[in-house]
Amino acid sequence: MEKVYSVTTKGQRTMVAIETVIDIIYVVEILLCFVKKTRAFREFSPIAYNYLSPFSGTFLFDFIGTVPGLVFAQSYQFYFFKLFRCLVHIGMLMQPLDMIMRIILQKKSKKKTK
Repeated sequence: MEKVYSVTTKGQRTMVAIETVIDIIYVVEILLCFVKKTRAFREFSPIAYNYLSPFSGTFLFDFIGTVPGLVFAQSYQFYFFKLFRCLVHIGMLMQPLDMIMRIILQKKSKKKTK
């Protein structure tokens, strides 16, 4: 028999609403990635191709990580799809830590050279 999860408490309903809003923001971000200009890609066609390409683009992972949550009303059965989005963007999540570590290490290396 399959477990059926229900959203019963006010806190759970609030969390589902927050996650739905976050997924909607992600969908808007996915759509905006088709028109985001870079130094290498300035027109729609190359931008879209780059985003959709399986080797350099992240569209598939973004789509799989976002849309099932919206379609199935944040169902726990499809919650693991959100990992796809996290895994593909883990580099962006680590950028602040990387910047802090570079600053700290640069300061320490300057002290040793003096």
